[in-house]
Amino acid sequence: MIGYGRFDTYEQLAVMKRIYGLLTLYQNYFQPSQKLVAKQRIGSKVKKKYDPAQTPCQRLLSRRDVSRDTKKQLRATMSEINPAQLLRQIHHLISELYNL
Repeated sequence: MIGYGRFDTYEQLAVMKRIYGLLTLYQNYFQPSQKLVAKQRIGSKVKKKYDPAQTPCQRLLSRRDVSRDTKKQLRATMSEINPAQLLRQIHHLISELYNL
């Protein structure tokens, strides 16, 4: 998301920490991914089976071994976050980083 530039000042480091903090929220609550369930070798080919795409938050909410309090906290945090605003903040911080 940030790129491969060289960032070596403390101001840039502070902005990068803020970006990564927001990216963590975005990825865990709004960015679905597929997980590999099984692989089967058929001759020289490998057939892979994936589960349906889910966010890490959805995966936690669907588990039975996660406590109700934790699930309640996850739902509360998810309802407070606006994904569009979160992405706008991330992009603003990235442009700020490159302007430093």
